[in-house]
Amino acid sequence: VEAHCSAQPQVMPYPVDEDQTVSVCPREERIVLIGSVQPRKGGDVWARSLNQVLRARPHARAQMIGPDTPTGPDGMSMAQHWAHLIDPQVRDRFRWLGSLSHDAVRDAIARAALVVVPSRLESFSFVAAEALLAGTPVIVSDQTGIAEHVPSLPRVACDDVETWALAQVEALREIGRSRELAMRCR
Repeated sequence: VEAHCSAQPQVMPYPVDEDQTVSVCPREERIVLIGSVQPRKGGDVWARSLNQVLRARPHARAQMIGPDTPTGPDGMSMAQHWAHLIDPQVRDRFRWLGSLSHDAVRDAIARAALVVVPSRLESFSFVAAEALLAGTPVIVSDQTGIAEHVPSLPRVACDDVETWALAQVEALREIGRSRELAMRCR
């Protein structure tokens, strides 16, 4: 059977607003992870790294945005599992917000001090691209494809909890330098 396509080829629009302006809204010392809550997103490594980050940065907060999945141990909520990887002494500074509208996500990116993409496998990362367009510093795992296109983007080994913690603390401590780097990566 021979298949025929009568439709003309179409150009798909780039899903990131390339004309987006750099955010000038006040930024809190907030670290944000955005994506579906599943093992390949590396949220477990990030959650463990927050134990060090939140102790070292007493005003820092962490937010996770995205839909939950039942892929935690014994089919439990992965968001709940990741939250329990954070020590009780600092867990009150972590929030899972669930799914949000695209506008709300863009607002969270614009107000964040730092966006993290700790994925174990990420072919590109539109989250990182949107963060850079907003002038928000980003740290990505060494398994995130955008790093091939933006070589100066800070990268961390995807499963290295200690290095993730150090990279986040440093980015927050040197926030002016981190923002300059984000602007150069645009």
